[in-house]
Amino acid sequence: RRLAGTRRMMAVIKADAYGHGAVPIAKTLEQAGADWFGVATVEEAMELRAAGIEKPVLLLGGLYMSDPADLIEYHLTPTVSSTVRLDTYAECAQRYGRTIEFHLKVDTGMGRLGLPPDRVEAFIKHYRELPGLQLKGLFTHLASAEDLVASQTEEQAARFGEALRQVQGFGINPEWIHVSNSAALVAYSPFPENLVRVGALLFGYCLP
Repeated sequence: RRLAGTRRMMAVIKADAYGHGAVPIAKTLEQAGADWFGVATVEEAMELRAAGIEKPVLLLGGLYMSDPADLIEYHLTPTVSSTVRLDTYAECAQRYGRTIEFHLKVDTGMGRLGLPPDRVEAFIKHYRELPGLQLKGLFTHLASAEDLVASQTEEQAARFGEALRQVQGFGINPEWIHVSNSAALVAYSPFPENLVRVGALLFGYCLP
């Protein structure tokens, strides 16, 4: 929290809190003041809800084959990186008469899950045509924030900044902006964010 300053803290506890036990870890971190939890799958999120964890939970891996209705029942926030998922969630939102909030992930260079930067404009245009959805967050994942010599982090930050400007250009101002992971938090890389995602540092992984 000292490193994060005014930014809120998301504790990433996917894969059973990296083998440490998701439920006891989540309960401890919730008491310690974690603002969000990040998990990989809806099943991991459901385990937290069953244990009484009430903090917001972001599905970092999307929803995959799970029932979209689980988002509503368990009050979960999915990651979205394609218009196909938008259509699925919009249909579910209409069916249950509820709003589904989501975070848009932009792939700025990690090469994993994420919307390509050149498709952000088309994505937002499609999103604005669909009822029952609310874009509550925008984020990306840094590939090598621990490398203080390479320029990749700066390049990713520039791409993310442009994606944020595009989204805001449509009059959309996501409540949550998050870029920094554990390595970026230690390296103190300034980003236009109000939330950080911390995983490795919570479990004793020492970063340079």
